[in-house]
Amino acid sequence: MEGRRLYDYDRRVFAVCVNSYRGDRRLCSDHADEWVKMTFWQLAKALHVSYGANVHQSIRNSLERLNEATIQVRIKGVDIATTRLIRVSFEADPELDVTPGRPTRGSDTVAFQVPDTLANLFGRARWTAVEESVLHSFSGLPSWLACFYSTHQSAYALSVEDLWRYSGVSCDLREFRRRLNTALLRLQAEDVPTQVRVERFTIANGKLLVELVRWSGKSMAGC
Repeated sequence: MEGRRLYDYDRRVFAVCVNSYRGDRRLCSDHADEWVKMTFWQLAKALHVSYGANVHQSIRNSLERLNEATIQVRIKGVDIATTRLIRVSFEADPELDVTPGRPTRGSDTVAFQVPDTLANLFGRARWTAVEESVLHSFSGLPSWLACFYSTHQSAYALSVEDLWRYSGVSCDLREFRRRLNTALLRLQAEDVPTQVRVERFTIANGKLLVELVRWSGKSMAGC
């Protein structure tokens, strides 16, 4: 993956954009002139936050980072063509004043496209394995862990050091272990959606084994 570093907030904004393609909306091929248009007020509502100047700027900054991100996937030695996560174009309501320096408005519009080359990586009619509530109920490492394990089908022992690298946290490995334990305890709470709630976890010999509630009864691989 190339581009600027992405954050939790970017995952949420990207999810809102992808979610707009649910239903019968057509995907766009490269250079197609088919754009999804949403106002910043609509984007804020979809993010479950109240619209304001700071939220407007945060959404715009996030979309700019996503617009610069490209991804390349290799599967069994075969490289899939590099693709962008999303294409973004910023607009203003044509009926309003668009002079430079004017205050931002909720009616300002952003147009975006999710390219079909990226959509093919998801599979038909399968945009995500992540519960929408997970995207908005957590932040930081608990959010990342909930999203990460949402894509798994059964328990599998993983290196704590690998998780440290995957997560992109800026702390050292010792501090990550402490945060990891705290985050997993948080994900065991009763208010966590069953789809991602942690039933139990163990950390031994530098490896973490997590079992989700929804996996109960399944065999645990990699033990």
